[in-house]
Amino acid sequence: MNTISRITIIDDDRDLRNLLQISLGIHGFEVNSFATAEEFLEQQSKLNPSDLYIIDLNLGGMTGDRLCMHLKNAADTTGCRVLLISANPEIQQLATESGADGFIFKPFSQKELVSRIQLLHSPKPNAR
Repeated sequence: MNTISRITIIDDDRDLRNLLQISLGIHGFEVNSFATAEEFLEQQSKLNPSDLYIIDLNLGGMTGDRLCMHLKNAADTTGCRVLLISANPEIQQLATESGADGFIFKPFSQKELVSRIQLLHSPKPNAR
């Protein structure tokens, strides 16, 4: 999966979700957003799978790293890309352990996020 056109944001910070939805929409992405992993999982079957999931690590209820593992192991999202976001200093380790494709420390700029998405947009090194 090389093309990223559909993005799902899962973050309990409403202001950040709204900002990301607007910003990524301006860049041409189709964006869905949810406040919790549970809310997302309830609606997931009604949505087309996204190409990229941007997930806050510290969600109430199911954590972002657990949701990442779920997405990476579920049949309909196994090839998706996941970007974890957090101010947690252990995010790099947790992203690696959960199988995430990358992470960004909060706070981050919109430019940094779009740049990271563009990196994920390009083919993986071993892809043929």
